[in-house]
Amino acid sequence: GLKLNLPYGGNDRIMGIDLGIASTSKNCSALQINLLNMIEERYSGFQVGLFNLCGESRGFQVGLLNSTDSIGSGLQVGIVNSTLEMTGVQIGLINYTDFMIGFQIGIVNIIRESIVPFFPIINFCF
Repeated sequence: GLKLNLPYGGNDRIMGIDLGIASTSKNCSALQINLLNMIEERYSGFQVGLFNLCGESRGFQVGLLNSTDSIGSGLQVGIVNSTLEMTGVQIGLINYTDFMIGFQIGIVNIIRESIVPFFPIINFCF
């Protein structure tokens, strides 16, 4: 369905379209467009916001800060992108992950568990 967050909305599970200022949820499978998107456990879909914070993410995140506490897969585009584990692509000024299968494009690219843990412009690990 459609969820409007004016100014804030919180649900256990979101499926569909989530629009507004600030949204929180345990699980989410949706198109989310909010200033703040905060998902405690699992997220899948497309997130657009200033701050996208997830436990686990699958899909596309666009924001100033994209942060995934555990496993991220898909694409992150932002000023700062951060995950514990990433499968996919990170594009931003600062990209950080502990373990990665994929590549990073940015000014600062850090993959801690890699032969080359830091490399500017592009870094990758497979």
